[in-house]
Amino acid sequence: MRRATPEDALNYHDYDPDEVVMAGAVTLEGTDVGAAWTVANERDAHDMREALEGVLREAVDDLRRTVARLSARVEETDRKCRAQQP
Repeated sequence: MRRATPEDALNYHDYDPDEVVMAGAVTLEGTDVGAAWTVANERDAHDMREALEGVLREAVDDLRRTVARLSARVEETDRKCRAQQP
């Protein structure tokens, strides 16, 4: 979590000095396989909780998409290898 900057506001809406950027990543063996970020008002505990829940949910969803892509690649490689075997 870090304080939002005016440059961050270009990605979401007008700049508010009470906002913070909350980011999360799922890392596997040193590689980010899921990531997400959002903005929350640090003066609003409910907003902060919702933002944290959202970041965690989105990071895990991103992880699931990454795993699905990797699984599809493994299956494709396996099919190619089997097709080449006598």
